[in-house]
Amino acid sequence: VELRNDVLVYTSDSLTEGVEVTGFIESTLYVSSTGTDSDITIKLIDVHP
Repeated sequence: VELRNDVLVYTSDSLTEGVEVTGFIESTLYVSSTGTDSDITIKLIDVHP
């Protein structure tokens, strides 16, 4: 899906230290669009080397 031209993907640099994530994950987005319909999905993925 991330190869499609209508999909935007952000990938951070590799972390230099371990991070523990516990509990609910929350994201705040500020979005504008000239389209009449939009689908927004947020995924947090742990990518192993």
